[in-house]
Amino acid sequence: MIQAIVFLPLIGALIAGLITLLGAHARCPGGDEMDHAHGHDDHAHGAAHAHDAHHDADHGHDDHGPVEPAAAGSRLAEVITTALLLTSAALAWVMFVDVALMHHDLRVVLTSWIDSGTLKINWALRVDTLTAVMLVVVTTVSSLVHLYSVGYMNEDPNRPRFMAYLSLFTFAMLMLVTSDNLVQLFFGWEGVGLASYLLIGFWYKKPSANAAAIKAFVVNRVGDFGFALGIFAIFALVGSTDFETIFASAPGLARHSLCS
Repeated sequence: MIQAIVFLPLIGALIAGLITLLGAHARCPGGDEMDHAHGHDDHAHGAAHAHDAHHDADHGHDDHGPVEPAAAGSRLAEVITTALLLTSAALAWVMFVDVALMHHDLRVVLTSWIDSGTLKINWALRVDTLTAVMLVVVTTVSSLVHLYSVGYMNEDPNRPRFMAYLSLFTFAMLMLVTSDNLVQLFFGWEGVGLASYLLIGFWYKKPSANAAAIKAFVVNRVGDFGFALGIFAIFALVGSTDFETIFASAPGLARHSLCS
């Protein structure tokens, strides 16, 4: 069940991404020529419809309104990603009852990830009470955002790309909260940062969106440096990045620091 909760959003992101690529190829089979044509059409369209302030206020598109036809399969991408998120949320509530209320903690090892010298890391999904709560929060909120986006992004021609980014963000969050070691936690954190950058810069033709995306990316990289230093320090002290080993060694580390 936990595998379905975590990977259903990823499946939705991959399907929506494939629909995005196929739709882009269908609109512009010859390359970038159509993109340049649309660049000129944007100015004409913006001048012709500058009076439509109500449309801009409702959708926040400014001069990035629907100047091109919607990507083929846009509705399909919305239905698939939203349905998979709703399924993941329903399973997360079942998991919450089993783990948080019935106290059946869970740890599922997916594969051996890194095996280099003394560094041995498995890709595992760890579910305890805190994780069960976060699974419910992440999947429920994300499924509601997906539902809201179906209406809010209704007139945007690149809806499949947006839904792919949104599902990718959800998958990264789920990887973060189900991580079993610090390296896996770092992987989830990086995924959240990447998805945030893509979502913030979704309307990439707006300079303000590009600037905000770059700012968010740079700030996250500063945090990554401190995060990585912390992982290196804990591995040097404990000899492992697994949470179970770290938690078991915490009392000894605390006594050592007090004595010193």
